[in-house]
Amino acid sequence: MEVLEGLIKGNEFWQMVSSASPLAKVVLLILLALSLGCWMIICYKYLAFRSMEKNSRRFLRIFRSSPNLKAVKASVNGMGGGHLVELFSVGYEELWKLSKGTKYEQRKEEGLEQKEVKYDGVISQVLSRVLTTEILVQQTRMEKYLGFLATTGNTAPFVGLFGTVWGIMDSFRHIGIKGSASLAVVAPGIAEALIATAAGIAVAVPAVVAFNVFTNKVSQFRSEMDAFSSEFLAIVERALLRG
Repeated sequence: MEVLEGLIKGNEFWQMVSSASPLAKVVLLILLALSLGCWMIICYKYLAFRSMEKNSRRFLRIFRSSPNLKAVKASVNGMGGGHLVELFSVGYEELWKLSKGTKYEQRKEEGLEQKEVKYDGVISQVLSRVLTTEILVQQTRMEKYLGFLATTGNTAPFVGLFGTVWGIMDSFRHIGIKGSASLAVVAPGIAEALIATAAGIAVAVPAVVAFNVFTNKVSQFRSEMDAFSSEFLAIVERALLRG
């Protein structure tokens, strides 16, 4: 019996949709397109962020257990993507470029003693700016498509409400034409109109929830990158001071 009742209700729902006005159908198609777009973004971001979390945990284990930065670089070459891996790779490459032009490298090539080299802090300053820039690049990449979720969550209820208002206006127009305001005349048109509002809310709720969850994830990843940047700079500065 419950299955039959569900089929009957489902048929009634599709009958209301099929008998809705052309404008209401356009509104429902717009909401359907927004919903499909949101769910594609939700699935994509969920898989991407889960992979980033796994890679970051693995990378931090390698980074903190390796004897030096060169060993870390060799270990992460085949690891794949990840915000911390990308940040380390950019920092390591910049450090290598900077070290080729320092007084330390020049004097070492000339056969002078390492104790003559004095650390002036320029390398760490340049490296800090490079890492900060890369953090912003990674954060922007993480936030990609989240604006669509926010926009859908804010606008979908109003799109549905527009369809409802238009449907109610159309129902009252039919009431005026028929000259009757009985419940049997009013109820079907209003029920059809309210479908648009229900659809708008159904589209908006997952979009808002997903946007908040993913925004919190981006904030978490940003904190991880800031912490790693400080740790990376501390290691470099200690090595330069010992140089």
